Amino acid sequence: MREKTSLLIVLLIFAVLACGCTDSDTQRADAQNAPVTMKYQPGDIIDEAPTNDDPCWLVLSYDSKTDEYETAVIFKYDDGTWGYRLNEDSDWDKRDFIEEYYPAYITHVKLSDVKIGDSSRTPELKYRPGDIIDEAPTNSDPCWVILAYDPETDEYERAVIFKYDDGTWGYRLDADTTWSERTFTEEYYPAYIAHVDPGRIRIGYQY
Repeated sequence: MREKTSLLIVLLIFAVLACGCTDSDTQRADAQNAPVTMKYQPGDIIDEAPTNDDPCWLVLSYDSKTDEYETAVIFKYDDGTWGYRLNEDSDWDKRDFIEEYYPAYITHVKLSDVKIGDSSRTPELKYRPGDIIDEAPTNSDPCWVILAYDPETDEYERAVIFKYDDGTWGYRLDADTTWSERTFTEEYYPAYIAHVDPGRIRIGYQY
């Protein structure tokens, strides 16, 4: 009888231990399978501290298998809006590293709006080919005429233009032209004078 009792006690102890192991394993499995709470989403711009300056980091994606964010450096355009990347390079880092060392959320952008290269966005142009401009509103010559705009360099091509004796624009003395930055041209020659058809501008005075 004592042997049976002892055997029952041993079996009961094993059963209790088995239940404990099962519960512990279940808890560990539940912890491993628990959904990760991501602080950032693709399109979030983040940095080490709140700032209005660039560059910052742009979150491109998140890989749940490796628990890593993909990020890239992002810059502002001249008008202060985000943004563009210099190239297609990106980095993968652990989620806890990114969230710890880049805790500041700056803003959010649509990834489809982020282009590669500053020239990927054509700025709003003040002038177009054929516009006659000057430092101040004037009815006298010479002035400058816009011949072209290059989005790759963000520059206007311009040339000096004169009036005919009848007061109409215009002709150029020669084929020389000047390329200057868009911002410089629009700032230092803010006055719009008139518009001419670039194809009708002649080289040399036409009698």
